[in-house]
Amino acid sequence: MAKTLKQYIFNNFLISRILDKLLINYRYDLSIFFEKCGLNKNSKVIFDVGAYIGDYTKAFLKLFPKAIIWAFEPCLKTFKILKYNTRKFYNRVKLFNMGLIDENAKKKLYLMNFNAANSFIPLSDDFKKVCGTRETKSQEIIVKRLDDFVQEHNIKHIDIIKIDVEGVEYKLLQGGKDSFKNIIDKIIIEISLIRKGLKSDNINRVFNFLYKNDFYLRNIYQLGRNT
Repeated sequence: MAKTLKQYIFNNFLISRILDKLLINYRYDLSIFFEKCGLNKNSKVIFDVGAYIGDYTKAFLKLFPKAIIWAFEPCLKTFKILKYNTRKFYNRVKLFNMGLIDENAKKKLYLMNFNAANSFIPLSDDFKKVCGTRETKSQEIIVKRLDDFVQEHNIKHIDIIKIDVEGVEYKLLQGGKDSFKNIIDKIIIEISLIRKGLKSDNINRVFNFLYKNDFYLRNIYQLGRNT
């Protein structure tokens, strides 16, 4: 397969202080956001990794009428809500109660008082101070490498992959090296600048990985004021 320039869209706020001219605040209007990012309306295969309760999944269903959405949510509680919220689209949504990172195993998922912050890594002190989030309990979750999942399900092409995995972005990329290199066209990725601590090099590792695999930055938009 010939290598071509591919796109990723970075979701965060604080980086706008450096790249202010690139920032457009869409205030969660995903239809406008998708249009501005030049996403192909004829997309047929979309992965929603870290689907939570289905906000992006439902937006994908509406705006990409030809697409099948593969939605992954590791937390059982939010997975049940995701399943309920997408029940009318059972013929277009494939749901998986699991995580995608860099290994095939069972991992501890740290559950927070704010469910959207659930993660396979503990909270950093910086994140706790800014967000007031705290760990409440944990549960054991099945995780798999993206490359292995793609091979098992005989997936030949992914038009769009949306990634919201609370601090394990680089692990997900490492578990999907072949997929990102060969079959994925566009990425929507959310990265908190403090999720792993203010001194973490996580964002640099993610950007370097994407650059080496011929992705380029298409857009940045605001998601959270402080994270």
